[in-house]
Amino acid sequence: MAGESQARLPNLLRRRLGRATPSAEATEGSGTNPVGAPTQGNQVWTMDFAYDNLASGRKFRTLNLMDGFTRESPRIEVDTFLPGARVVRVLEEVPGERG
Repeated sequence: MAGESQARLPNLLRRRLGRATPSAEATEGSGTNPVGAPTQGNQVWTMDFAYDNLASGRKFRTLNLMDGFTRESPRIEVDTFLPGARVVRVLEEVPGERG
């Protein structure tokens, strides 16, 4: 019984705050795809920049590209300096490589 009342607690808080409670369809999953979510590979790409230091103290940066559906990473560009023109070049090359 205690677990049941704890499960209802978030909905009670939402009602007190005047917010809508999630419908049963939304919480169980209706089997539909959210708007904008990819349904196959090569539809949505994400990119991220990361940086770190080598043991010598020298900094390096990475440009990471990832397919939003398959979670594959077709390109990770690593260098001490990644100018905008190089980022554009990489972004133009990858679709040609992937098809």
